[in-house]
Amino acid sequence: MGLFVVLISLYYETRISGVPLSFQGLGHVLENNPALWFLWLIPAFTTAAPLVATGKLRQIIARSEFFEALFNNTPVAIVTLDEKHHVVTSNASFERLFGYSQRELVGKSLDDLITNQEQQVEAQGISNQALTGETLFATVQRTTKDGSQVHVDLAAVPVRVGRKLVGALGLYQDVTAQREAENALRESEKRYREIFENASEFLYSHDLDGVLSEVNPVFIRKSGYSKSELLGMNIQQLMPLEHQRFLKRYLSKLINHSESRGLLEVINKQGKHLIINFHTKVLIDNHGKKFVQGSASDITEQKQFEYQLQEALAIQDNLARSDPLTNVLNRRGIYEHLEAESARAQRETTPLSVALIDLDNFKAINDTFGHLAGDRVLQQAAHELVKQTRNYDRIGRYGGDEFLIVFPGSTPEQAKKVCARITAGVLAIPGKPHGIEASVSCGIAGFKVQDKVWPSIEDVLGRADVALYAAKRRKGGVELAE
Repeated sequence: MGLFVVLISLYYETRISGVPLSFQGLGHVLENNPALWFLWLIPAFTTAAPLVATGKLRQIIARSEFFEALFNNTPVAIVTLDEKHHVVTSNASFERLFGYSQRELVGKSLDDLITNQEQQVEAQGISNQALTGETLFATVQRTTKDGSQVHVDLAAVPVRVGRKLVGALGLYQDVTAQREAENALRESEKRYREIFENASEFLYSHDLDGVLSEVNPVFIRKSGYSKSELLGMNIQQLMPLEHQRFLKRYLSKLINHSESRGLLEVINKQGKHLIINFHTKVLIDNHGKKFVQGSASDITEQKQFEYQLQEALAIQDNLARSDPLTNVLNRRGIYEHLEAESARAQRETTPLSVALIDLDNFKAINDTFGHLAGDRVLQQAAHELVKQTRNYDRIGRYGGDEFLIVFPGSTPEQAKKVCARITAGVLAIPGKPHGIEASVSCGIAGFKVQDKVWPSIEDVLGRADVALYAAKRRKGGVELAE
């Protein structure tokens, strides 16, 4: 653009002064118009220097038709004014930018054509300064023929012939799209700031080392720290000691995947533990530097409610699977446990046995001494079963006076030894009603592959039931299923 200014100025002056457009004419114009040398020093218009260095300027000046083409075809909108601010000439780019034809422009006041009432005072001030010998650069708003507004970078350059100021040269570069983009960016930044400041969630930024660079009011309020305390703080300082080792893993995931989300426990300044649900992304700022932007919500109360609900459901589930009289599993609970153990034993090819235990003549106790006496006998029997079995064996009340024991990792022979102690212990329970012939019967069966097929639970329980009744026929004792 600097070359355009100089060449067009020379062209303008040679046309006015009548000096032939030649290398000698150029020397004459520059000698008599030292102000033109100043244009060569303007930083924005220095592109003519390489041409001088390469000797191309001599060739360009020697061809006046080149200046005509240069003036008319440059993408920079150019207009020349006389000392009364009237248009002398304009190029095609100027006519396209403002919508006027050459005929509509020449001889007319430029400020009257391309400014509205609000812009005229500022425009006339620029024209007056240029016509008093001052070169100006400005970004201004101008009005086209159809009333549209355009933003332009303007260079207003005075033109002299000899020592006489004869007019001015105006160069206009359309920057409307750039200005609209800048305005949209400012508006976007304003909206983002409003959202950032008024959001109900934690909003924050930190670098790839975890050092906080921005926090919103919610973050400040929930953390209990001031903004000055938080900015420059590493997020690791907000984590419990036992969780701080996860920071490297979190930052590594961000670097490798540019995103991370999950739950995190933090501690505020007052020592209160908060559970937050966070989502962070790696972004790039205007300087090409990566940073992390995140949002998080405080779900502490929600999690506490979930824990309470889980505890309540666990209690309810336990009640649904427990026998309230004996405090062992009920029929549903022991059967579900047996299903799980059967699947595990099949998967791991480990032994599994079950035992059905029956209190003989229990009906006679109820009929003779009442149900309260019978309940006490059941409670004492269940206590003895728990006492004689291992912690990982499971006991359930399978019927009125019948119990089922699941022995993980035990063969039927190993289970038989335990059941022998159980029957002896139950018979020795103190305080049993007198006058009732008491006995305890037990049938044991094991899970094992037969004909390459894992047996069903019903099949194993059926075999244990057959062994139980064989023991009953012998007036009590322990019987192994075939």
